[in-house]
Amino acid sequence: MGDDHLFLPASASSISQTLGDNLMKIFFATALISAVLIPATKIYAEESGLNQSDAAESVAEIIDISMMPAKLRNDEYSLANAIEFPRSSKGDVSLSIACNAPVTRQGALWQRGQLWVSPSPEHNSYCISSSDELWPYEKKVIEALRRAKMVPAQAYGKNVAVSIKFTVIFIRTDDREEIYVVPNWYLNNSEFGLNYYAPQVVQNSILKNSSPRCLSGDLLLRAVVDDKGLISSIAHHRGKVSKKCLGRAFHWVESWKFIPGKVNGVSTQMPFLITVSRRADFGV
Repeated sequence: MGDDHLFLPASASSISQTLGDNLMKIFFATALISAVLIPATKIYAEESGLNQSDAAESVAEIIDISMMPAKLRNDEYSLANAIEFPRSSKGDVSLSIACNAPVTRQGALWQRGQLWVSPSPEHNSYCISSSDELWPYEKKVIEALRRAKMVPAQAYGKNVAVSIKFTVIFIRTDDREEIYVVPNWYLNNSEFGLNYYAPQVVQNSILKNSSPRCLSGDLLLRAVVDDKGLISSIAHHRGKVSKKCLGRAFHWVESWKFIPGKVNGVSTQMPFLITVSRRADFGV
């Protein structure tokens, strides 16, 4: 099967994007906060079909089905359908919020226990925005995680728990409210467009390895995840750390496994931002 796609109208305007550097002081994570103007009805992800006339061996060469990301649904459990505008929201709105959440082997979008915004972004549900005024929107996304579900990620025929990055877009024009969910942070949209799936961290690959004790805070790393779900390169991006501890963090992260990024169903090498800390409290 091919990747999920968001169907955008031909008149969709270009999307501007900025990285919320000021939030690095809080989360040491990068958020893409972009103004989006898309005059369309509410849209959902939809599974693309393959040409049935393609030979099976040709499909096998193009579509890697050994590792499939957790995918957006287009039914009553879809994330876009579960999110609501805050009651305090007034007037025209055009904003986007970058978020992260664990997806369990059953497709649930929240960990056991209480949902909370984590100070260690890779390890729990959280959203990032550029101002406190957007917190009501972040809260609505977090609350929706209890009601929404995704198609679980798979690795070699078995469901696996992963950590996903996604962007929620809120638009209101003339009292017409629209909410969109994109399965990435737009960080690679110049190369892949809007409809790609960002790499997803396989949670068990991290739980099997202990984090470096020398890490005193969150550390942001720039990595490249190859089409096999392995890190092919890694570099320090943000966060104070000694050279020795940085080496240990590199060694730890290089042991992680990913569901590789997908473009039109094809596993594709992609740059990826990783936040590491001493915590690794993923859901199951």
